[in-house]
Amino acid sequence: MIAAWRAFVTIVLTAIFLAALAAVAYAGLLIHKSSSPAPVANDVVYTAPKSVAVPERPRTAPRATPKRVAPVRWGSARASSFWDPATASGRPMESTTIASPYLPIGTKVSVRANGKTVAGTVTDFGPADWVMASDPTRFLDLAEPMMLKLSGTKSNVIGVEYSITKYGTGAVYRPGAAMTAKLKTHWRK
Repeated sequence: MIAAWRAFVTIVLTAIFLAALAAVAYAGLLIHKSSSPAPVANDVVYTAPKSVAVPERPRTAPRATPKRVAPVRWGSARASSFWDPATASGRPMESTTIASPYLPIGTKVSVRANGKTVAGTVTDFGPADWVMASDPTRFLDLAEPMMLKLSGTKSNVIGVEYSITKYGTGAVYRPGAAMTAKLKTHWRK
């Protein structure tokens, strides 16, 4: 009896592992061909030697950089909280991780609720499909530390205002969804 139970558990765990591996591989196939991954700290970046001398650009006065970049697009949604050991982008979970099935990986988002603001980057897909089916306005998952700052509780679902400060170039979990097209259209206006 125990041997049969162990075999069953082994089969179930193997199936879960293979499904997760397939999901990660599928997410990797969605990445745009034009995007290239950012170099990691230990990566060696090769620079080809210059064969032609490039004339030096004339020096001009440095441009003044704006102190604050205004958000490009904004809206309202319901946000939930989550914490997982890894993300769909392959990067580890951080306190500024945001998940969305409609925004591309790499999108910078600022979220405001209860008079408080947090900022993060979309590095994961979420909320889960069953959540999206029951509440389509809940398309932002915030890392627990972000939710704690906004609501005072790590695990919560709250109404938020969001602003997209930089539209990412990575994969989108639901590229054909109407909401994906709507967010992309609003971004380009």
